[in-house]
Amino acid sequence: MRSTLEGTTPVELLKAERQADGSHTSERLTEMLRRGEVLRVRRGIYVPAQAWVEAPPWTQYEITVAAVAISRAPLFCRETTLLLHGLPLLKTPPAVYGRTSDPGSAKQFAPPPLTGKVPPQQFRRRYDATYADGALHQARLSGISVKLLEAACPAGTSRSELRQCVRAGTYRSPEVRRDAGALQAVVGPKAGYRSEPLSLAVIDTVSRMSFTEAVVVLDAVKARNDVDVDKWLQYLRSQRQRERWQRAWDFADGRAESALESESRVLIDQIKCPAPTLQKVIRTPAGAFRTDFCWERERVVGEVDGKVKYFHQQYTHGIDPAELHYREKQRREALEGQGWRVVRWGKDEFRDPRMLRARLSHVGLL
Repeated sequence: MRSTLEGTTPVELLKAERQADGSHTSERLTEMLRRGEVLRVRRGIYVPAQAWVEAPPWTQYEITVAAVAISRAPLFCRETTLLLHGLPLLKTPPAVYGRTSDPGSAKQFAPPPLTGKVPPQQFRRRYDATYADGALHQARLSGISVKLLEAACPAGTSRSELRQCVRAGTYRSPEVRRDAGALQAVVGPKAGYRSEPLSLAVIDTVSRMSFTEAVVVLDAVKARNDVDVDKWLQYLRSQRQRERWQRAWDFADGRAESALESESRVLIDQIKCPAPTLQKVIRTPAGAFRTDFCWERERVVGEVDGKVKYFHQQYTHGIDPAELHYREKQRREALEGQGWRVVRWGKDEFRDPRMLRARLSHVGLL
C-alpha cells in the first residue's frame, strides 16, 4: 500500500472555519456538498468529491487520516503510525487507529455519512451531472471508521494497573510528531500528526499481523537504520505474540525493495523453493542489471511485476509505462543472451501459488 502517482498534487482538505470578516465557510461548504462538489470526511472537514471518488483505497485512507488529525488530533498508533512513518503495508487497514485514555471510548466508531445530510442518491445525481466520467457507484461513498485503543501495555503490568497510572497522570503514551507532509497523497494539518514512536508501533502491530503482512513491514524496517525495536520488546505480552514476532523478524531481509518482493519471498518459501539471492547484479554486453531474485546455480532470474509495477511511482520512478515495458524487454533479452532464464510473476500468482510453483518447476527449481 502506497500512495500517489508521479506528478500528482496532494489533496488539500477544506475546513469549515470562521473568516477574518466574521463569516463562516460552513455555509459555502454545505452548499458545495449539495451540488455534489465536495464530500464531508469528518465533521467540518471536506474533500473535493472528484478527488475522493477517483482515489484508490489507500489514498482514501490517507485522506481520512489527515481529516481525523485535523478534526480531533488523536495519538495515532498501529498501522496508521506505520503509514505515517513511511512503511509499506500489504493491504489498506480497515480503520484509522488511535489511542484513548478513556476505557469507555476504546471501541470502533463508524464513519459519518460522506454526503452529510444530503441523501446519497441525490448526491450521486448531482455529482454525475457535474462529472461525466461515468456513474458514481454507492460503494465509492463509503467512509473509513476510527478505532480507538487503550495505551499499549507492557508485559508485567496488568491493564488495570496501567489504567490507574493513566488516571493518576503518572503514565502517558509515548509520542512523537510527524510533519504535515508525512502522507504523500494529502496535505496534513499544519501542526503535523501526533504519533506513537515507530519502534513501538512496529512491535505492537507486527505481532498481530499475518506472517506475510509482518514480513512486508519488517523487510522495510530492516532496510532502515532508524528503528530500534529492542527497547520495546517488553510490549510482546504473550508467548504467542513473541513467537509470531520472532518468526517474522528472523525471516525478514532488508534487501527486499518493495512489498511485492517481500510478498514473493514468503510465497517462494511456502512452496518449498530454494531461497534466492536478492538484488544480484548481472553484467551483460548491454549493461549491468540488478535482479529481484536470482538462483545462480540454476542460472534463473525471478522478477515480480504486474500492473501495479508499471503504473505506480514507487516502482516506475516517473518513467512512462510504455518506455518501462520496452526497457524490461531489452533487459530480458540481454539476460537470456547470457544463458539466464527469466521467470516473471505478479498478482495472479499471489492469488494462486500453484501458478508460481508451475513456473518455477518449469525452470528446474522444484
